[in-house]
Amino acid sequence: MEKNKVSVIIPTYNDADVLSRAIESVLNQTYKNLELIVVNDASEDNTEEVVESYKKNDSRVKYFEHEENKGGSGARNTGIKNSSGEFIAFLDSDDEWLPKKLERQISLLKQQGDEWGGIYCDAKVINHDSENIFSFSKGSTSNKFPRDGGKELMKSVFLRKIHSCGSTLVIKKEIAKKINGFDESFHRHQELEFLIRILRNKKIAYLDEKLARIHKTKHSFSPHFVKDVKLKFLNKFKKEINY
Repeated sequence: MEKNKVSVIIPTYNDADVLSRAIESVLNQTYKNLELIVVNDASEDNTEEVVESYKKNDSRVKYFEHEENKGGSGARNTGIKNSSGEFIAFLDSDDEWLPKKLERQISLLKQQGDEWGGIYCDAKVINHDSENIFSFSKGSTSNKFPRDGGKELMKSVFLRKIHSCGSTLVIKKEIAKKINGFDESFHRHQELEFLIRILRNKKIAYLDEKLARIHKTKHSFSPHFVKDVKLKFLNKFKKEINY
């Protein structure tokens, strides 16, 4: 068995109809030394029943439930708090991984020096509203927009040349603890906010392989809500934007 354990965290809210797809993509990884932590963020559907059907057959599956909805950041923080692996990987409950994702990422990350704190990969993004499939890292291939590194990678993140990497990111647990996990005041852009704070401390590597499938659907956020969250995100990182 692989030496280093990976804690995979799936936050979920009312996604019972697609949750099995995500769970099975984790349990079918070629990298076997993992635990799967599913955090039910006060769902009103049969999420617990879905998870229990896997938990009873695979001891790697762990289940936690919030009595009140705390949002994606709060659910991920619950997963981090209850994790036991040296590495942490995140997967949204409506997304899925290809079988060799963790094996390829952990192998590459372990070849890097101590200054590298995590790794993300490319993905196929499936837009179910328009039936389009496109590359996750679209537009980030030029030297002007690097795909890996430290502070220099922030430019790519702010300009959205690197999109949210929530379902592709693997990090060292020590980094997540050092930056105190996710900021639970953010209800959008949680992954981007988290990534910027990682880049203040460590470098992030990139694996140029499409090892995840991101499923996109429309969200019913009001324009005012979206604007306010974007302004909050940009105001928090004024120094980095100036840099």
